[in-house]
Amino acid sequence: MLVIGVLMLAAFTSGAIIHAYAGDKSVLDPNTYSKVIVTSGDTLWRIADEYAPEHEDIRHYLNDLMKLNKLKSSTIQAGDVLLLPKRD
Repeated sequence: MLVIGVLMLAAFTSGAIIHAYAGDKSVLDPNTYSKVIVTSGDTLWRIADEYAPEHEDIRHYLNDLMKLNKLKSSTIQAGDVLLLPKRD
């Protein structure tokens, strides 16, 4: 009985972790992004400000931009190619 309980707990925990990291599927769909090449002087905030839709909070767009590009920080360099989330 204890083994079954432990297995059920492990399955539930694994499912919760996978669900938490899955995030917004539209961010990961290759049909929902475009590309931009970073130039000298660009910042992630400036790029997010330029490409985020007018109605969207720039912080949300920036977060999706970082997720899509698997960035752990907002540091970017000239020549980097960034995927930009497309929005309607």
